[in-house]
Amino acid sequence: MSYPLFWTEEAEHTFNQNLSFLEQEWENAVMLRFLDRVEDVLQTIRNNPDIYPVYHQETMTRKAVIHEK
Repeated sequence: MSYPLFWTEEAEHTFNQNLSFLEQEWENAVMLRFLDRVEDVLQTIRNNPDIYPVYHQETMTRKAVIHEK
């Protein structure tokens, strides 16, 4: 079963910031690896969202970290 996936504004903002940084500071291969990792995590969330912790209890929003600093 595949669950629907919705991005929070914060997630969209952070994602776009990361893409801009990678585009300016790194070669395309690094950005493509990041995008592949994002897609892998998104697919995992769609298949089994319960493996990620609840970030906001009221909306049952979950949080997945793509890459730690």
